[in-house]
Amino acid sequence: MIVLDAGVVIALFSPDDAHHDRAKALFARQAGPFLLHSLTVAQTLVAAARVEREGELWDALRSLGAEASGQRWRRWGPMSPCCWRDCVPRTQ
Repeated sequence: MIVLDAGVVIALFSPDDAHHDRAKALFARQAGPFLLHSLTVAQTLVAAARVEREGELWDALRSLGAEASGQRWRRWGPMSPCCWRDCVPRTQ
């Protein structure tokens, strides 16, 4: 099991990120399972939540073999009423 930092996850899904190619190579070489701390999940999903796409990003991470640590996150999931997007200021 590999524990992921938010930086590599953000780089994987951000083609303009300086580390995008390295992140893609890592996921091409390594099969899951991958583990993300619940705070890393929050850090990773915050930008996606601003555009209401956190569920899509979380589904993509899960399809790569990622899972979150912490019982609350497993129980609630990203689309729950206490979703991270509720804590993120909206831009008009």
